[in-house]
Amino acid sequence: MACIPPPNFSWVVASRLAAHALPESKQHLQYLFNIGIYHLVTLMSEGIPPMETVPELKWTRIPIEDFTPPSISQIETFVDIVDSAVAVGKAVSVHCFRGRGRTGTMLASYLVKSKGISPEEAIREVRTMRPGSIETSSQEDVIKEYSVFLKEKAHSRYLGSREKPPPYFSWVVPNLLAAHGFPTEPCHFEYLSSVGIRHMVSVATENRPDIDQCVGMKLTSIGVDDFEAPNINQVKQFIQLVEDSQEKNEALSVHCQRGCGRTGSLLACYFIKAYDMNAEEAVEKIRELRYGSIETTEQQTIVHEYFDSLQV
Repeated sequence: MACIPPPNFSWVVASRLAAHALPESKQHLQYLFNIGIYHLVTLMSEGIPPMETVPELKWTRIPIEDFTPPSISQIETFVDIVDSAVAVGKAVSVHCFRGRGRTGTMLASYLVKSKGISPEEAIREVRTMRPGSIETSSQEDVIKEYSVFLKEKAHSRYLGSREKPPPYFSWVVPNLLAAHGFPTEPCHFEYLSSVGIRHMVSVATENRPDIDQCVGMKLTSIGVDDFEAPNINQVKQFIQLVEDSQEKNEALSVHCQRGCGRTGSLLACYFIKAYDMNAEEAVEKIRELRYGSIETTEQQTIVHEYFDSLQV
């Protein structure tokens, strides 16, 4: 049976973000998977697609009543999903019943953040691409509220600019998973707390981070000697910690001494599990995101061994 696109399908960001109406059949879902959609987001409270027919598709439901706007928290959840997928070269699609009101609201909000444009420009752009989008004044209003929220958040971070990130800090999955070198100064812990890190994983055996400087932050130690590789059990432990944090929508960071070798090995293994990459793709992606990652043959080997363990 031929695969067909769901009603009202179109790309909003080429090969990265698509939108459409409710996919009601396996043919609809298989079409999405075949064109490279990795993650499907459902915005409906009144019904769901037949996800069991194409289990390869990752799926998230953000329930919103028809003709009503999402909350700011729901918008943040959606934007984080798209940012996380785009960061690793994956595509997301989003839908409500007709792919207009709730869907258009999320799309415009995403454009406000990703392109730095005004709510009015974002609404106009979405309606040009997808006529009939954003159906109520309350949906227009929440896009404007989200724009104000982003500006206030940026201002708050500016006021806290005395906080300094640990060495080599970067987001690996935006707002969910970060990596860095060993944090040694109070300003490092203040920075991590200010950007939402709630759980720190230390892979270093040389020292223990002074986590007591950061009230409310959890520390887990996975000891691996410098230039050595984690073992399979340590890899599985790390991935479980990341998945548990993401389930709570909390951010986690990981570090060794420089945030390169041991840290990069764990991150590459996580990418294999989370994004269906093979070992070579995961190593390449981590090195692209964090130059100098995975320093030894043993560290590369564990990434391949972890990939092989998932094929059994």
